[in-house]
Amino acid sequence: MQFCLALVGALTGSMKTEGDGADLSYLGKDDKEAPNNFILIILQYIGTWILIFTNFVPISLLVTVELVKFWQVMFMESDATMFDEDQDASCKGHSSNLNEELGQVEYVFSDKTGTLTCNIMEFKKFSAGEKKYGTGKPPTSVQESNVCFNDPEFEKDLKNKGTESYEALSRVLYFLACCHTIIIDEKKGTYNAASPDELALVNAAKQFGYEF
Repeated sequence: MQFCLALVGALTGSMKTEGDGADLSYLGKDDKEAPNNFILIILQYIGTWILIFTNFVPISLLVTVELVKFWQVMFMESDATMFDEDQDASCKGHSSNLNEELGQVEYVFSDKTGTLTCNIMEFKKFSAGEKKYGTGKPPTSVQESNVCFNDPEFEKDLKNKGTESYEALSRVLYFLACCHTIIIDEKKGTYNAASPDELALVNAAKQFGYEF
């Protein structure tokens, strides 16, 4: 259809140019630049009209392409080779704009460690004042998410108010609970964090009694 429209436009323009003896194209050429051969005029106009109709796409074709992408996503979600056994979850297609690009990836660039790896952050050790806390051993009690802290000495210093260790601890935990960009989801009662690093720090402060 695009070629037929270009041919009709070329024939009309060529006959008009041949009849008037002047080139009436949108380029505004004068008589000296216009070709004298009728065939050359048609070929020139065909090329011009093809360029004009380069973006000519019927609306129905756009709908058809979207339907094809929708069915492709359904095939991807039911593909057994894309099933993750560790998470017991299949592929989920949240967008149909990247289907045709899945097989075209040749190079992958990463700016940090968490882009291509499992980015899991756990709060295990920290320092306050002149002391360091955290033994690195697994805890014996249930803790907040992203927290794996175990240190009996820490619990003693946190209870002894008025000491230098307590002042340093309370200052550090106060900063952990306040200095971040986390947003509270009041409906779910959870924290929305941009990175697991912040979530681990704020959850640790919450576990130690300094809840944001």
